[in-house]
Amino acid sequence: MPEFTIVFASPSEAGFTDQLNQFNAFYILGRSLGYTYVHTPFASPRSSCTNLSNWSGLAYMRQLVCQRIAALVRCWRYRSIMAPGTTSRDVYSFLGLEQHFRSALLHSSHEKLDIVRVDFSDDIIKRNNIVTCNNLQEFVKNIVSEAVGNSNSALIKFQLVGSRHFFSLIFNHPSCQCHELNLRSIYFHERLKCPWRSHFRNTELKIVVHIRQGDTSLIETPWKTYIPLWPRRISLMEYSNKQDIPSNDLIDTGHFAHYLSLLTAALSRYQVSMLIFSDGYERAFKILSESEGSMGLTPARREQLMASKAKYSANKFKIFDSMPQCRLLVGERADYLYDLIHSTLTSDIIIVGTQQKMLLKLIAAYCNSSDMPLVIVLHSKTVATTDVDDYHRFGLERHKFNIMHTSFMDACNGRIIDRLLQLAEKRSRAGH
Repeated sequence: MPEFTIVFASPSEAGFTDQLNQFNAFYILGRSLGYTYVHTPFASPRSSCTNLSNWSGLAYMRQLVCQRIAALVRCWRYRSIMAPGTTSRDVYSFLGLEQHFRSALLHSSHEKLDIVRVDFSDDIIKRNNIVTCNNLQEFVKNIVSEAVGNSNSALIKFQLVGSRHFFSLIFNHPSCQCHELNLRSIYFHERLKCPWRSHFRNTELKIVVHIRQGDTSLIETPWKTYIPLWPRRISLMEYSNKQDIPSNDLIDTGHFAHYLSLLTAALSRYQVSMLIFSDGYERAFKILSESEGSMGLTPARREQLMASKAKYSANKFKIFDSMPQCRLLVGERADYLYDLIHSTLTSDIIIVGTQQKMLLKLIAAYCNSSDMPLVIVLHSKTVATTDVDDYHRFGLERHKFNIMHTSFMDACNGRIIDRLLQLAEKRSRAGH
């Protein structure tokens, strides 16, 4: 049978969960057609050790020396686990994927095969009247047949070149699901060889909170105005009041702290271990620094704004100091990314805001009905809506009953509290 591989159109722009989402869909599609998978090494500069870990930068010079050394040791072991002939030093080694596919690597002999490129996007799917997975399979077979006839000496390259709502055709088709790669099993097999210490306390309800800020931040200026960086249509505009910002998508540390305080009160009978992850505000101030000329600020105010960077993150996250069951891990560091992945895959509950899609894509690839955590998506408005587009793009339809949307004000949402109490009781019984 023909062989196939997966090529990423813009690897420098895609995070690792974006690439995993594409990989998962195309791997299933190729295997459902009977093709043999040949591995092109992953590459995500955006999620690499060298990109995330600014070990020599001033941002982390204040960290304790012992913490710095421990982080380097933990991260370095995965900088050296590479597929032969590659320079990959990123998260895929931590996930165990490069090691898993070492025996299936693309090599020079494949270049002698007939190369058939198959591009995919929602526009291409629409133009070709593809409405079912069977249509999609026939589309691929026709392209291959036209290019190489019945030859089995072909290498087919799948590539996403646009939007991907059509992935739902693959993820939801029963005959395709049996071809899905068990990424979770690969990950935990890697952990048997290279264990990763959990920050959770044992026998307690395990909660992961991810507060994405960075390039989606809402920055409060020293003179008490607000500059959103996201969504892009309103970014870098200055507003006198939060209420004037034309978006219901902005969730900041204050929203999370309010919700978590109410939530932990509702769970006060139970032992809770909560890890709060965030990329912090380093990237936000980098964007502001590069965009000073477009914001219309006076030189004095630009200087005042950039001077606030030094204590900005500490001031924003000190709101969690009064929550003894919480542990904060703030910053764009490779070891924190690995901690986030491991914690997510061993958690009972995940709480995110609307800016955050990474963990949704991660659980879509790594979880099934038996090990899926409860996911709570916080909105800043009273009426919370489900983002159906995410379900289609990321293959989350099968998990939608474990994903609950709510306002940050509504920690007493009856359905959510019922689910939380069931989980807490289950964990409590398991601990005894």
